Amino acid sequence: MAGPGDDVSNAPAPKAQKDESIETLRGLALFLMVSGHVIGNVGDMGMRVPDDSGWRHFYYSLEFARMPLFTAISGFIYALRPLPRAAAAAAFIRGKARRLLLPMVFVGTLQYLALAAGAGSREPLPIDGIWRIYFYSFDHFWFLQAIFLIFLVTTALEAAGAMATFERWAIVFTLAALVNLWPPPVGFFSMLPAARLLPHFLLGIGIARFALLTKLGPYALPVLAGSVIYQQYTWFSPDVVLIKQSTFVAFLISTSALLVLFRYRRVIGPLATMGYYAYPVYLFHIFGTSPGRKVAQMLGFDSSFVVFGVSLVAGILVPVVIERLLSYSPVGSLLFLGLKMKPLRGDRA
Repeated sequence: MAGPGDDVSNAPAPKAQKDESIETLRGLALFLMVSGHVIGNVGDMGMRVPDDSGWRHFYYSLEFARMPLFTAISGFIYALRPLPRAAAAAAFIRGKARRLLLPMVFVGTLQYLALAAGAGSREPLPIDGIWRIYFYSFDHFWFLQAIFLIFLVTTALEAAGAMATFERWAIVFTLAALVNLWPPPVGFFSMLPAARLLPHFLLGIGIARFALLTKLGPYALPVLAGSVIYQQYTWFSPDVVLIKQSTFVAFLISTSALLVLFRYRRVIGPLATMGYYAYPVYLFHIFGTSPGRKVAQMLGFDSSFVVFGVSLVAGILVPVVIERLLSYSPVGSLLFLGLKMKPLRGDRA
């Protein structure tokens, strides 16, 4: 199963065409993302952990690697099957709209209704605010809006030949990096996070196209080490402000981590298997994490590690079951996974 934003078709890809090391990276990104949502980005979400807890420290330590890794993988996969020609741009964007925006609407609506009914860890959401999720960021569905905007920008860049050579790509990446550091303060359709993630998508494209970037991995290691050390210093020092998004240190962490991860990627079976189910897990994990947490607590488990583990496993397995059930319904696969209508169960992207 392809990840968010990947090109898909109704025919299963031959095993030989899959890069298991990329699937491993995707599984790692998925693990980090689901783990973050299990913990919760603020104190009244997820496990409701205190802001000074080890769980919050874990969340903060990986904050600048989670979604940049997801985004760079999408860029890398796109570069393997790029826009063939400018004349195909309209069909390309229609396919992305189907793949990204249909699940955003239908899965997002389902999740909002569940949260409005009090199924989550937060206060019930007002039902009259549901219209906002189609135009503004809502939970993890913001990424689908953002990556769709990134594909629009990428289509325009490709049509203009702006990334046809390394020199042109480097100029585009530099401009995108400046936008990352000074993003437009626009909340509509997740434009701000799209601006933050654009250089990471472009970096994924560059790694796939230009061998020079892969060779930068060893040089990125000390940059990553130094920036992470400073990040940890900000956590343990009471006099230093924590690093925020759209800062130079955050950008150093994310870009150097990507160069290192892609350079030294290996195949790890369990992570590669998780990567194969990345998209359904991304879409539906909340339907596993929240019930899993509540079941663990109802059974009397006081250990936060047990609650975390049960919620994490449920957040991965429940979406796989949902994806299997949807495979019986062509309409369900279209609306909730963005797959083309297909007549038979078991056809995969």
